[in-house]
Order: sequence, then C-alpha cells, then structure tokens
Amino acid sequence: MRRPHMSTGAWIFASVVAAAIIAPAGVYAAASQTVAIGNAANSATATVNSIGQLQTNPTGPKNIVHFSGTVFSGACGPLYQPPAGKGIVLTEVSVDIGTGAPGAESYGGLTDASCQGPYDIFDTIGGYEIQSRTYPVGLPMAGVGYNNLVGNGYVFVTGVGYLIPAAQVPAAAHGMITPKRWRAYMDSRAGK
Repeated sequence: MRRPHMSTGAWIFASVVAAAIIAPAGVYAAASQTVAIGNAANSATATVNSIGQLQTNPTGPKNIVHFSGTVFSGACGPLYQPPAGKGIVLTEVSVDIGTGAPGAESYGGLTDASCQGPYDIFDTIGGYEIQSRTYPVGLPMAGVGYNNLVGNGYVFVTGVGYLIPAAQVPAAAHGMITPKRWRAYMDSRAGK
C-alpha cells in the first residue's frame, strides 16, 4: 500500500501559511524589546525608546542653553560662560554677518569664551546675511566667544547647546580649525 505524499505545490502553500502565521509574532517581539547600549560594566550609556529613537545623551530641559550676544567690529568677546563646574556642548549657532555693502568682506571666528581656540570661521562678501551651522556631534567648550575681525558695526550671534560637567570638556581647544589653519587664514586676510 502506498503512503500519500504532498505535492510540491502543497509544500509551498503550507510553507507560505506557516510563514504568515509565525512572521508577525517575530516582528512584534523584535519591535517591543527595549535595547540598551552599554559599556564593559554593562551600565546603559544609550537607550532606544519605545518609538525607536536612540538616546545617547539624555539631557533634561534645565541643561539646554540658548544664548545670544553682540560683538562689535574689530573686537573679540564672550557670548556664553557656563556656570561653575559646567561646560557647554554647542550644537548649533547662527551669525548675522555683513558690512552692508555687497562686495566688501566681513569675517570672524567662533572661539571659546577667552577668544582662544578657533572652532569655526564665518566669512561673506555679501552685503548682509545670516549663516547657520549645526554640529551634529557637538562642540565641547569651556565657554563660547566670537572674534569679529572685520565687519560693519557689530555681529549678532545666537546659539544652542547643552551643559555637561566641566571634567568632560577637553583640556585643549579641539576646534574644527587648527591654530596653523587659523593663522594662515588670518595672514591671507592681511595680505601676507
């Protein structure tokens, strides 16, 4: 007597039905898990929240800083100095820059609050413009300043960042612009 065998089509149909039943359960299980990224001691340093956002540096509202300030032409001035024991990680900045006369150059640089360690350069030959920068990984700084080298009257700067413990701020300025590049930039402006 011969035993009944399923045809190839029947096997395919059964596999599709089984996959349709099992797959949603697996997807649900994967989607509903909480994930934590930890260090060697297995303490969580980043988490994925319930809506799938990776939170690497949970910052409370009291640690978010918004600042603005004016720096006059030919001067360098502090814009934001964190409270004692704190540093700032700058995440975005906007600079209102210009001379008011198209073709005349206006430039300056984002520095720390003591006007050292250039972090970024702002430059335009437009009459007036607003230049904005975002720093996705952030710029850790002891404080924020701006060196308004050439302009007309003043430069208005606004910025956003968050406070961190001062011990987490690098000892030396780790700007995006090295001192050698900054000096070369300054020399080129002076015609050297």
